[in-house]
Amino acid sequence: MCIRDRLSAMLWGDKSQLDTSLRAAYQGAGVAHILALSGLHVSFVAMALNWLTRRVDIRLRLALTAMALFTYCAIAAFPASLLRATLMCLCPLSAQAMGKKKDQASSIAFAALCILFCAPSALWDIGFQLSFGAVIAIAMLAAPLTERLPFPRELSESISVSICGLLGTLPLSAYHFKELPLLSLFANLLILPLVPLAFLWSMATCFLGLLYYPLGDLMAPVGRLLLNGMNGAATAVAGFPLSLMEVPKPSLLSCFLFYGAMLVLSRFCLLPARKKALAAAGLFAAAFLLMV
Repeated sequence: MCIRDRLSAMLWGDKSQLDTSLRAAYQGAGVAHILALSGLHVSFVAMALNWLTRRVDIRLRLALTAMALFTYCAIAAFPASLLRATLMCLCPLSAQAMGKKKDQASSIAFAALCILFCAPSALWDIGFQLSFGAVIAIAMLAAPLTERLPFPRELSESISVSICGLLGTLPLSAYHFKELPLLSLFANLLILPLVPLAFLWSMATCFLGLLYYPLGDLMAPVGRLLLNGMNGAATAVAGFPLSLMEVPKPSLLSCFLFYGAMLVLSRFCLLPARKKALAAAGLFAAAFLLMV
């Protein structure tokens, strides 16, 4: 398959020319979000911009970051997941520029309101639901889960974010696709370390190739090697038995009970720890019983 098609999918979200078997491999491995423009991609762009503008005044940094991210959104035709991530990325920078305290829940709510104000029908878009489902679960549960994992801080954060993102999309995946990626956590831990290297190197290759083609041509083999590694890992994981399990479509009530259980376990619920655990267990049990 042409390297251009894989780069187009990962950098710009254009999967129209992507090989169907490779797309199925990413979906079967539970890492299809790598090919869907979202917070992962925005974080890479923002990280690079933050490093390049680290000595610049915060207001100028905010303006440059906003210009770059909205240009990226425009090139990708403003997908809901990318727009959500862009708005959430700009909220903390805006708060810092105004001398205010940043708040993740407020950033999520602001991003959702902006998108729904401009396009109310986005509420029924699967990409919108999956994107916000994942980020809300991460906001609710990632921090407390990180504190309880017995690993080094960075590894604990990576594992907790992957687990929470999976939990946040689990009911929606079952509801819309009637399938669950059972090896998603393993695949994310295996493939995600390669993604920032592949993304940033490929992005730099594209832009430098526009300025001076031989330089882009010289850098391309490294990007190809990283992409082949990602594709090989996704294909290998998807090839395991039961990597993708078919499930009956859950009811909306079952989905709401599942998300309610996560809310009860989060820092936003002020019940004592024992009562939180019992209430969440009851809600999870009710959600799964309704699926049977």
